[in-house]
Amino acid sequence: MMYRRTENGWQPDDFSHEQSLVLETEKGIVILNSCSHGGAVNIIREVSATFPDKRIHALIGGSHLFNKPESEIRLLAHEIKQTGIDLVCTGHCTKERAYRIMKQQLGDKLNLICVFMRRHDL
Repeated sequence: MMYRRTENGWQPDDFSHEQSLVLETEKGIVILNSCSHGGAVNIIREVSATFPDKRIHALIGGSHLFNKPESEIRLLAHEIKQTGIDLVCTGHCTKERAYRIMKQQLGDKLNLICVFMRRHDL
């Protein structure tokens, strides 16, 4: 459970403040989100309902699965697959275990966001 500070003290976070950046590309809509606290499938469905005549191509962002049971991870992968989305690029808060479980169901649709740094002397 996550919380946010309000005028009335700490309250459970409903993530109503979370935003996604939606880009229109040649392949369809690309959704950028941070950790998808509101739910990856909820985000895909909301964007799809907002732009009903557009294809949703990709979701780029975490899926906040680092501490979820395997059954929940498998259900999410199944639901993502049912949306018809082409590509999911997930980040840090998915963690390796959840990524491996999702990869079994999503195959090439699922990719891991990685950042590589090379040190350059100035």
